[in-house]
Amino acid sequence: MKDATDTATVEMIEPAMSQPGLTLVFMNQVTALSQVRTSTGWDDASLAELGNSIIANGLLQMPLLRPNPDADGFLVVAGHRRIEAMRRAGFTSFYAMVGKADNETAHVMQLTENLHREQLSTKETAWALRTLSDQGKKLADIAEMVNKSKAWVCKHLALTHPDFGSYARELFIKGTTEDVELLNSLSQAEKAADDAEQFGYAWLSEQAPKSGKWTRKAAADAAKKAKELIKPNEEEEENEGEESDKNLA
Repeated sequence: MKDATDTATVEMIEPAMSQPGLTLVFMNQVTALSQVRTSTGWDDASLAELGNSIIANGLLQMPLLRPNPDADGFLVVAGHRRIEAMRRAGFTSFYAMVGKADNETAHVMQLTENLHREQLSTKETAWALRTLSDQGKKLADIAEMVNKSKAWVCKHLALTHPDFGSYARELFIKGTTEDVELLNSLSQAEKAADDAEQFGYAWLSEQAPKSGKWTRKAAADAAKKAKELIKPNEEEEENEGEESDKNLA
């Protein structure tokens, strides 16, 4: 195991020693609360690559920590992936920026850092955005925070909405596809079929391509076809209304 006097560690921390506001912390002082990335697991190969890069090139961007309000040591605000990579590479200490942040502020910072810098899956992205939304952040604010359009945020948020189509949700949860456009089209198709008094899930299952693999075009066509199912029902209701008026007359 390396310690603060080992060559690799010294190479990592020496450039930071001349920078003000940095604190030398030991790995066993740091605690990271569960967040988007850790809740779904680490990419071992990616972490190993990052750890080797830090050994070779140093820690180019310092993690951000805050004092742990419930115990001695620190909580991770930003840079959890870098810290985990160093831990696996054998480092027992590193320099970090230490500041104050309440739980909500720290959580928002973690989420936005992940959305900006981590290669999150669509599922991880969707739940990170949902967390921000559940914390009361408005659509425009979230879009600005993650530097994306409101339409992009809205489509990803839809994936975790309670009313999202059960057929599309099943494909999403199983990991069959993470294509946001495709999944939203399937959800729209199921809702339209339900509105047309069809059992949307079963109707959509019947529309599935023979290959068993949905494409964006096939999903869009299904959504269009489902919306057309509503028109005959609307016409029938109008005719029934006209017939009732005649009877009343």
